[in-house]
Amino acid sequence: MLQANYMQIFALRLCLGLCLRQNFRSPEATIQDTPQAEPSSNF
Repeated sequence: MLQANYMQIFALRLCLGLCLRQNFRSPEATIQDTPQAEPSSNF
């Protein structure tokens, strides 16, 4: 029982970590894309 609980907690942490990484990466990608698109559109 204890081992199963540890495995579930470990799996939940992995899922949360991946979700957090994707959330942090997505805004960074958009921020990097927007400044490049803005000057090109202005010109």
